[in-house]
Parts: sequence; structure tokens; C-alpha cells
Amino acid sequence: MNSFLLTISFFACQLFTSVISTCPTGTAIDAYDYCFYPFPDPMTQGEYLQTNYEDAKRNCASSVAGFLQNGLWGSACWFSSQYFNGSFWAGIHKADNGTWTYSDGAYLDENNWAYGFPSDDHSCAVANRVGEWESVDCSTSHYFLCLIPSTTNVNK
Repeated sequence: MNSFLLTISFFACQLFTSVISTCPTGTAIDAYDYCFYPFPDPMTQGEYLQTNYEDAKRNCASSVAGFLQNGLWGSACWFSSQYFNGSFWAGIHKADNGTWTYSDGAYLDENNWAYGFPSDDHSCAVANRVGEWESVDCSTSHYFLCLIPSTTNVNK
């Protein structure tokens, strides 16, 4: 990717730094009535959990939260750059019919694939450090974000 596109992607990610948070303790950034919750790793102090796609979805469900879904990309990109040192599950997977969808079943209404992606031999997607999507094997471990309505308490 040339430096111009990298700069544009990073700038788009930074546009959301001025969002005023009304989120419950343990979460951050109010984005369209949702807060992002980075799931803590119970085995380490101050680190965030990395897990496979299905376990990430289950962890979010166990915390009265939903998995990352459509319409929240700019905020998720900014949030992940502040908390994670690596890629995170994008909440996107390939449906049985071969169509890429969001975790809530909605069809992709945007295209943010990194150059050369998606790959035909992978069924899940992560967002890289600049917020572009890359298709990966669903069994690999990555960080993940849960979505919590801004009026909900977090179960830790």
C-alpha cells in the first residue's frame, strides 16, 4: 500500500477521537448508543484476551454484549489503536452461501478490504492496525471488541 493510502486510512481512524463517552465503567467510547468493551484476559494483569472467532462471540454474549457489527468502523478503528497491539476480529465472516456478512447477519454495506483480500480459503476477517480488513482462518487467535448498549452495566 502506498503511503498516501496509509495516511488516509490512519486519518479516517483518528476522526473519532473527539467522541464524548457516556459509557459504563469498564468500557470506552460511546458510538451510536453503543460502547466498546475490550474483554480482559483473566490470566494476565492488564492485558486483553485473544481468542478464536466463535469464542470471541461467546465471550461477548456472556457479558450482556454483542459482537462488533456494521456501522461502527471508524470508532472501532480508533478504539483498537488505543488498546490493542495487533489485529482484532472485525465481526465479519463468510456465510454458507459464500457471501461476506457482519456477525449480525447483515450484508456488508461497505468495502474496507486490504489489498489482495479477501482470500477464498479463509472465512473470517480481522481489522489490521490501520483498520483494513484481512481474511483469516477463524480458528486463529486475535483481540476482539464487544458492543454494549451505553446504559448497560458490564458483567466482569
